[in-house]
Amino acid sequence: MSIEAFTKLHEDHPDYVFDIYGEGKLYGELASLIESKGLGENVWLHGFEERIHEKMNKATMFVSTSDFEGVSNSMLEAIALGVPSIVTDCPVGGAREVVQDNINGLLVPVGDVDACYHAMKRIIEEPRLAESLSAEAVIIRERLTMDVIAQRWIDLM
Repeated sequence: MSIEAFTKLHEDHPDYVFDIYGEGKLYGELASLIESKGLGENVWLHGFEERIHEKMNKATMFVSTSDFEGVSNSMLEAIALGVPSIVTDCPVGGAREVVQDNINGLLVPVGDVDACYHAMKRIIEEPRLAESLSAEAVIIRERLTMDVIAQRWIDLM
């Protein structure tokens, strides 16, 4: 979904690249899709990255288009770093637990390529929105400190 959305975005903003980090069984399929779209110079499959936070800090945005996901660690990390984030609103509701749409990130429906494309485009073309999302996102650091999480567990027990 994110590659399809980036394909549309690339038409409007050909100077942007899409870096994909991580490893998984879909590597070959993704590589073929990237090649078939003619995006071999614009979409990069990097695999595992030891210094991912350094890479994320330089990113214009973070995009995660999972079909099913709880609270994603990569999403939490991007938000905590203040990277404007676009995530799918999965049925489990993990992203919605953290992301307040249009406040500290952007939620898009699962499978909605156009919504993802428009969200990506908004972050690029609306710098004030990107700045606002970033400023609100870092507040999560206060909500998810070790002390706060430990107290939640104690309260639960």
